[in-house]
Amino acid sequence: MVSNPDDILISFKSNDQTIARVDENGVISGVDLGTTNITAYNANLDIEQSCRIVVK
Repeated sequence: MVSNPDDILISFKSNDQTIARVDENGVISGVDLGTTNITAYNANLDIEQSCRIVVK
């Protein structure tokens, strides 16, 4: 367990950056129409979670 919240390492990625981009803070920006997945990865716990994003 991480005792200091500043030590939590979370990264974000988009499976298709031509549809949506995600920055280092997890803010998602639509780029073009379509569907992609955004994944958040917690390096401290070695877990990830994805969600489907639809840009209309």
